[in-house]
Amino acid sequence: MGVKKTAERRLLTVQEIMRIIQQGTNRKRRHQRKQRQLLQKFPERRQGTSGANLWMTRCMESWDSKRGGFMKKAVVSLIVTGMLVSLTACGSRTAKDAENIMGDTVTDSENMEDNAMKITAGDTTFMATLANNSSVEALKELLAEGPLTIDMSDYASMEKVGPIGTDLPRNDEQITTGAGDVILYQGNSLVIYYDTNSWNFTRIGKIEGVTGEELLEALGSGDVTVTFSLEQ
Repeated sequence: MGVKKTAERRLLTVQEIMRIIQQGTNRKRRHQRKQRQLLQKFPERRQGTSGANLWMTRCMESWDSKRGGFMKKAVVSLIVTGMLVSLTACGSRTAKDAENIMGDTVTDSENMEDNAMKITAGDTTFMATLANNSSVEALKELLAEGPLTIDMSDYASMEKVGPIGTDLPRNDEQITTGAGDVILYQGNSLVIYYDTNSWNFTRIGKIEGVTGEELLEALGSGDVTVTFSLEQ
């Protein structure tokens, strides 16, 4: 939409310039027509009986010619200047837009890295997108000191659960879990769900695009050692 508006403004400017040219041409034609009428009414001016009148007529014709040339030069200068300004503004805006896009891309990439957690079991690593709450912030501070390795056990054929070794702030809410949900339980245990459950939990994050079967294949049906770490 911004480009369309700019194009309309440039077209309007050209139309105004063309109108100025037409107005100058019309004035010149009216003046020449008036001169012819005067010469027809007073033939002595054409015969040169009055040097002053002839001199004045030639001066007026010279002035009209010079004024016409000046008008044409002025119009051309206006057109060229307008085109240069438009191109310069367009180039500056394009460069600025590209810079903004690059900056936004870098910022988005940094935000994604700051909002991700690696979960590694054996040779398999999953990426979890973190939630936005004080529990997650406390966990990130803990992981900033180094990776956290937890021995996790299977519970009720729906989850892997293990102690963190410390207490984190709780933000419990009624949640129905699904495959890939990472939960804080009672403020001191991390849970990875591969099936559904409904309870009051604190949401930590979510492993996107993973099925329960894929999680079970990586975590196994029994106990498993899982390492949690921040994306570097």
